[in-house]
Amino acid sequence: MERIFAATNKLSHEFDRIAGFFIVGVMVLVVSNILLRNIFKNPILGTYELVGYLTALAVSFSLAQCAVKNGHIALDYLINKFPKKVRMSAGMLVTTLSFAFWSLATWHFTGYGLRLLASGEVTPTAQLPVYPFVFLISLGFAGLCFVSFSQALERSKIFLSGIVIAKPASRPVPVEYARKAVR
Repeated sequence: MERIFAATNKLSHEFDRIAGFFIVGVMVLVVSNILLRNIFKNPILGTYELVGYLTALAVSFSLAQCAVKNGHIALDYLINKFPKKVRMSAGMLVTTLSFAFWSLATWHFTGYGLRLLASGEVTPTAQLPVYPFVFLISLGFAGLCFVSFSQALERSKIFLSGIVIAKPASRPVPVEYARKAVR
């Protein structure tokens, strides 16, 4: 389990670094466009659409690190009013649903990228193929899926550690005893 968590942290950190490069790319592109437009009267074609695509890539690649650092908004005011078992099970449910949702999003983005590849769609101004951007966004979402899966495993482990007895018994533990251990 610890190896999964370490791999998750490393992957999310590397994805965050890549997102930083996309932000730097946006900055270089915008500054270059301004300079070329004002000095040489010759702007870079498709700057607006490239900035949009690079920003989408930066966001998708930074989502995994945001999830690792718990940088998202958490509405836990109501949840904190419940007993610990309910909070733990709600956390496990939310992370599992998050993993399922982001897995579906990744799947659909990959399918969309394949359809764009088959159709040969390009950006309107720069005439760049769109599918590489969509595949990279899908890769960023896959990183978020990996983090969500890791968090779901972690929360399940914490939740189940309250139910399962530390030493396995020689025979199965009756359900009534396991239920008493949770209370």
